[in-house]
Amino acid sequence: MALNKGIGNISCSILPNSVRARLSGNLSYTPVTPISSTAGSEGWVYVETPATSSSTNLITTSHDYFGTSIAVANDDLVRWICVEHTGTTDGFTKTTEGIVIGLNVAAAFDTPGMIFLAPGEIISLKVPLTEVHEIFFRTCNSGDVPVANGTGNVQLRIAAICRNVA
Repeated sequence: MALNKGIGNISCSILPNSVRARLSGNLSYTPVTPISSTAGSEGWVYVETPATSSSTNLITTSHDYFGTSIAVANDDLVRWICVEHTGTTDGFTKTTEGIVIGLNVAAAFDTPGMIFLAPGEIISLKVPLTEVHEIFFRTCNSGDVPVANGTGNVQLRIAAICRNVA
């Protein structure tokens, strides 16, 4: 399997129009060695899953490394991750609910440090020492910020490069 790197690009227009500025850059990670059952190998995990009204793990041991039958382990390390809120409940039905993501803490709308995504938003992160079982997510009611825990589902697409610590 090819060692294709993950690349996230973002640009932001900031400040009022009279003094507008632009920030831009990328966030990339290239796997070290192709995924195998050997400790230290790295590979892609791709998941399409609904976030629900319960705080659960974003990636679980029921997922395999892409193109293999090698299961993800709870203590595998998430080197790079991209999460997309599709703006739907099931890939078709629109939703207004957002999601919150917690690193090493159960996800809730009012927990400090939560990462928030509104419908249609995407984020990529490098969290190289974070284990698979330490990333949680759930739905939330929101406008520009989360205001309550959600009650419905939100369809997500997740791509991650993880390190097998077998």
